[in-house]
Amino acid sequence: MICRLRPGLLDIRSVSGDVAYEVDLRGDSTVQSAALDEAGERLAVAFWDYWPQDWTSADEVAEARVGSRLVLFGLATSSRRVLYEGPASSPVWLPGEDRLAFSSGTAVCLTDVGTGEVEEVLQVLDAVEMQVRPDGRGLAFLQWEEGEPRVGVVDLDRREGGVYSVVNLGYCWWDAGTILYSLEPGVHLLDLAFGESRPLLRDLRALGESGALGALGEAWGRAVRREDADRYVGYVTPVGDRLYFGAGAMLPRRRGLLPFMRKRDPGEVHGVVSMTRECGDLRLHHSEMLGDAGLVPLNDGRTLAIHVSRSSRRGPGHCWVFVGEGAEGIPKGYGPLPKAAFGVRGDIPVGDFATAE
Repeated sequence: MICRLRPGLLDIRSVSGDVAYEVDLRGDSTVQSAALDEAGERLAVAFWDYWPQDWTSADEVAEARVGSRLVLFGLATSSRRVLYEGPASSPVWLPGEDRLAFSSGTAVCLTDVGTGEVEEVLQVLDAVEMQVRPDGRGLAFLQWEEGEPRVGVVDLDRREGGVYSVVNLGYCWWDAGTILYSLEPGVHLLDLAFGESRPLLRDLRALGESGALGALGEAWGRAVRREDADRYVGYVTPVGDRLYFGAGAMLPRRRGLLPFMRKRDPGEVHGVVSMTRECGDLRLHHSEMLGDAGLVPLNDGRTLAIHVSRSSRRGPGHCWVFVGEGAEGIPKGYGPLPKAAFGVRGDIPVGDFATAE
């Protein structure tokens, strides 16, 4: 599903356009994030008026609770029910269940949408980008510590968890006991039982050495081989049996006609690529730099929403672009709204960004 924000309204439709809803937000505060259930019939929306930079003061917590809430909308019935009064972010449905996880800013919480009961599962400050464990019995999240994002996990059976020391630039579940995370210039596997990491892909040069990089074209090979290149891999996302991620090689800026003008080296390469779990069968899907909202699989993985970073005369900008089945028919102004699934994270921005030109 995809969505578009309008004043007081949220337009929701399928990629093909054969299913469409208009949600009346009833003048509620700013939409922080949203989560659609597996059937595509119930939408949980986190609204907030104020979100403190930290949670050290009781007064800050009290202020954040005013006007912030988690609301459940029935799309076909136009029903509306408040699930939680107070700050909420990163809502994710547990696939196949009537339970929803979210962050209250001070804890990871679970709510049963049938009974309305809310339970604090793990005390943790400002957990974001939650993802459901592949077996549905746990969650992972990011927590910022000293300005750096670190992966945390919580076991829903034992109601316990914690935060690991590894810094990352995007993560996903590899299996029920392993986290895959990116940290320039490569991607690594974190064994949750032992807290130890090992590289899955050292960097883009390793793909060149294996010959897999040749599938992306000669320009990629030249850029990645350059000694002055700054190679990167980030925001890994599983889609079916493949791993999708942003990749590229940044090169030093070149002088322009005037001494103070510097231009991007035309030999740079950026894009969204995918590979198998064995780091083979490399494919290029889009040739722009991936933005910090990453990419989102839609339409059972047949369509991808890609958050791209673009530069224009007005400066840096971001927008969503779509590739794959039905992408050419998606109207301007829409962003992704994925159904509940393993690998879908919370905190995906709702609607489109101001388009960079």
